[in-house]
Amino acid sequence: MKIYYDGIENDQLDVSRAFSFEEDGELIQIESFAGVLFKIDGMYFLRGEMKFELHCSCDRCAEPAVIRLKHSVEVGVEPGGKSAAGAEPEYEMTDDDGDIYTTDPEYIDLDEILRQEAILQLPAKRLCRSDCKGENIEEHGSCDDEAKETPLKELSSLKQKLKEK
Repeated sequence: MKIYYDGIENDQLDVSRAFSFEEDGELIQIESFAGVLFKIDGMYFLRGEMKFELHCSCDRCAEPAVIRLKHSVEVGVEPGGKSAAGAEPEYEMTDDDGDIYTTDPEYIDLDEILRQEAILQLPAKRLCRSDCKGENIEEHGSCDDEAKETPLKELSSLKQKLKEK
């Protein structure tokens, strides 16, 4: 969704958006973003609440997982510029630039900002449930499966029987 700078009347614009995208084979669904884009001293700011879902595989049991997330977005947005040669100006990032997006000089790509903000909030460990035990040597199968006999368990019990004789 493109928001043109000249279309922001009274230096403020209410925005809402819902969309989905794929990142590294995982579906990210922005269920809702509701916020406001406003201007202070030539700088624009985007503030709002985003609710989204990550559709992925559990890192422990490999079962499909849906992780629901919520994030408060508070970022600066500044129009970029082009030099006379048509190239982007050189810009050195500082520690204070973490929450500032430089955009096209004519418009803000809201979807790209929300996409990047969602990716930054993704958990490092993707679990189907917080108490997922996953697979281990003793129990093959997912965290939802009951314990199953394994060939190693059978071999162990056979060895025990031989020792008893």
